[in-house]
Amino acid sequence: MLLKRFSKAILIFSLTSLTFAEEELTGDCQEIETYLTKKDLNFNTVIGDTCVVNKDGKVINLNISSVDDEIFKDLLKYDTIENL
Repeated sequence: MLLKRFSKAILIFSLTSLTFAEEELTGDCQEIETYLTKKDLNFNTVIGDTCVVNKDGKVINLNISSVDDEIFKDLLKYDTIENL
């Protein structure tokens, strides 16, 4: 009985940990995060959870929130973006 409860607790903990694990950025998304950080902006606030790269690490999908024109233009320089 105790072993059963312990197993359930471990399972719940494991699933919760996986759900809240932060995905590591790669390719252009990592470059964009660095750029925004240098501009004193939070990547998650500006981009949210939609920054997708292709197999070559080039950004193909980007969700941009409210930013000023300069930053918006800089982000649009990635010519591989298919969806905004």
